[in-house]
Amino acid sequence: MNTEKKEFRQRLDFYWQSLSAYSVVLIVYVLLRSTIESGSVTFDYHDPLLWLLGLFILIALVGLSFSAFRRRAVIVEKDRIIFKNRFGSKEYTANDIVSISLGRDGMVQVKNLYPMIRIKLNSRKRMLRLRPTFFHNPEELIESVKDLKKDLNS
Repeated sequence: MNTEKKEFRQRLDFYWQSLSAYSVVLIVYVLLRSTIESGSVTFDYHDPLLWLLGLFILIALVGLSFSAFRRRAVIVEKDRIIFKNRFGSKEYTANDIVSISLGRDGMVQVKNLYPMIRIKLNSRKRMLRLRPTFFHNPEELIESVKDLKKDLNS
């Protein structure tokens, strides 16, 4: 049974991967498009593809910085679930939770390895959606939520 507090931090590897891939593509593109004249390397700064790749790198860098600054986390305890970030936290106790369902995401047409967690609350019309793949240790997060669901039903 889930008796201790388990914290799951948001994964940032998607941002790192996209930032590195765009950077490598930009470097290769600059090397292919540059010319060597009289001992110096020159390239056209007005190339639209160069600006587009630079914009992608900037967007990935801003996204990584913002997500790392927010430090989002989900804490699952025996009788509550807490959504936490740098600026505060939102706690939902067993009395606030009507139901927890684990199922597939209907909006995504690809086969998901992990189910999406939907939490129905007394205070909200819409369900809270929690995607375990956005956090470290998604298997353990799912098991912790299943334990919380068992405690709610009993």
